[in-house]
Amino acid sequence: DTAYAAAGGNPLLVQAIAEDCRQRGWTGGAPVLHEAYRQAVVSCLYRREGNLALVASAVAVLGDLAAATSVGRMLDLDLPAVERAVTALTTAELLDAYRFRHPAARDAVLRNVTIAGHGTLYLRAAAMLYDDGAPAEYVADLLVAAGTTDGPWALSVLCQAAELALGGGTTDTAVGYLKLARQAAGTE
Repeated sequence: DTAYAAAGGNPLLVQAIAEDCRQRGWTGGAPVLHEAYRQAVVSCLYRREGNLALVASAVAVLGDLAAATSVGRMLDLDLPAVERAVTALTTAELLDAYRFRHPAARDAVLRNVTIAGHGTLYLRAAAMLYDDGAPAEYVADLLVAAGTTDGPWALSVLCQAAELALGGGTTDTAVGYLKLARQAAGTE
């Protein structure tokens, strides 16, 4: 059920879903998750002290590769601090371990990251995953999301990912990689 996946037992999230449904004239089917839900998710990140918003942002950026060690490395936090934050986010029904319970919650977290912080988080994730030998396309997607590059390694990753995208028939993706590669190279 979409409503349960999006809210779990969190009364704030349930109330937000109900508000979104009322505002959008919901008549049945999957519930509407819109502005009230996004605001409720963000509110959950700041209700307690600690690194909740930062850890949630790292989990959102890393996606399927999020784990205690990767989040800790990306944010330069020790594992107990990461685990405390993830436990709090799981208790708040936003996460199920290192996965968001609903894609709308992940989207709300990503939209909450400040513009400056947005690029920094994506760049940190890309550099870390590059060092770990992650697939070029995954690293390139993070660089594109950051909108910038960091270091000479990024150019080769973007070009390799563009070749793979072209081979897979995703020309638009390849063009996006190459535009950022051109920016990284500083020449045409």
